[in-house]
Amino acid sequence: MNIPNTEVLVFLVRIRKTLHEVALVQKRFKESRDLDPRWSGYNFYNDNEYATLPEEKTLRILAVRWFPANAGIVNHEQDLLKVAQARLISAHGTLFRHLHIYLCRRYEGHPKQTITVSKPVWFLVNEIPYHKMRPEMVYLFPTILWGGKRRFIFKFNENQTELTNISIEAVQEL
Repeated sequence: MNIPNTEVLVFLVRIRKTLHEVALVQKRFKESRDLDPRWSGYNFYNDNEYATLPEEKTLRILAVRWFPANAGIVNHEQDLLKVAQARLISAHGTLFRHLHIYLCRRYEGHPKQTITVSKPVWFLVNEIPYHKMRPEMVYLFPTILWGGKRRFIFKFNENQTELTNISIEAVQEL
């Protein structure tokens, strides 16, 4: 895949038993290579917390809180746009992870290493190290980078290391 004049910052993070958090920050440049003020970020969240609030409000709160706590940058709720949902299903047909993916149109500060985020590293889009990531990221990242809203369903083998089935649906609303 080749997206001209685009670089991507990928935070490679530890995967915990019940929560998988990945943040990807996209930095776009104009054709002239001048810095474009549009910055993008993607947050991936498990939806089990804050059960007393409506789900979408809860997820937006988590997204706003995740960046400062885990990446050292500040974003605002009005800057978040939900761009995708992904359901990760085990070989036995049970849902083991539900990801909500947000685009953050702008943020303040500079990404940094934290206890949950590895040292931020810049990659060209076609050099993102998918081999170091979970198998669904090979489909999630490129699709999200191209824009639009999507629903994903990923089915895995017994040990959750390989995909056995993939469904990607373009949608108008999430």
